Amino acid sequence: MTPLREPGFLEHAGVATRFLDKRHQLYDLKEEFVVQKQLYDRRCEELCQREEQLAKKDIAFQRSLVKYEALTKSNQLQQHRAKQRLEEEIRLCQEKDAEAEELMLKLEAARKEERRLGELVNSQKKYRDYLHHTALAGVLYLGPDNEISEILNRYDLLKDARDSSRQRLESRDVEIASQRDELDRLLRLKRDAELTYCERDGDCTVSD
Repeated sequence: MTPLREPGFLEHAGVATRFLDKRHQLYDLKEEFVVQKQLYDRRCEELCQREEQLAKKDIAFQRSLVKYEALTKSNQLQQHRAKQRLEEEIRLCQEKDAEAEELMLKLEAARKEERRLGELVNSQKKYRDYLHHTALAGVLYLGPDNEISEILNRYDLLKDARDSSRQRLESRDVEIASQRDELDRLLRLKRDAELTYCERDGDCTVSD
């Protein structure tokens, strides 16, 4: 750039000097314009690069958002299925529990009947041998359809009923044991399903 002139310098200068001075000023302005234009072009280039970076980040964000929404939808679907499985397991457990309770009531009734029959058989057992021996003599004097034979037949019927009741009771015990094993298995499945669901849902309150 042309150095600054002292005040009043051009007042006493000629036309040619003034013209040269104007040219120098114009040249200085042109240089300044070139510098400012370079700065402007550089700034525009930086802005374009920044805009491209922002566009790339926006595209990446949109892709991440799509993946997140798909993952969220998948998780919600899995939670819904897990909840359905849990509800089904709970329903099965309730049914098995009701079944087991009903079997326990039947078992208790069968045990009461067995005790009743056992007491009845035991109360008559001490007369069994005596009646058996006397029945042989009774047949000779009273015929085959005498009272002693009827008592013996009744005793045999009671004994058979008790044995049958005991067999049914043993069968019920086996059935209830099987039901209990199945109920325990379902309860374990229920707890596992509750644990899986609550870990996903964030509320890990698992029933006993």
